[in-house]
Amino acid sequence: MAHTLDAGFRPCFIRASLARASDAQRWATSTRMRKIRHLFLISLAVCVLPVAAHAQWASSKTEHDWRLSIGGHSFGLVQQAVYTVSLGSPSYRRTTIYLGPFYTTTTRFRAPWLAVVLLLPVGAAGVFVLARLLPGKRES
Repeated sequence: MAHTLDAGFRPCFIRASLARASDAQRWATSTRMRKIRHLFLISLAVCVLPVAAHAQWASSKTEHDWRLSIGGHSFGLVQQAVYTVSLGSPSYRRTTIYLGPFYTTTTRFRAPWLAVVLLLPVGAAGVFVLARLLPGKRES
């Protein structure tokens, strides 16, 4: 049987030189990939650090907490002052309105103003009902 040369057959001295060349190429490629990996990790760390520091950029203080807790649900108003630049005066205030499990919203109006706006109709309705129920001088 005659031995024919096919595409997969290479003499041993050619295989050894290719192996040395491929080892050098693999080493160069792995060094390049290691540098790329390091640059990627450094850029990822630089991008993530401001987000981690952003969580600590302001402090807040609760100024008014006018909530009632009924059955584990809150009803009322909470006003918080948020300090971003200095602790002398707040940068802004936010008021959260709690209506139990049904509704919760946040606004920038102050708590006393919201209390007046929300309680004024309730007080007027109460006065109207009391005026109807209490006996008084009635002219007929």
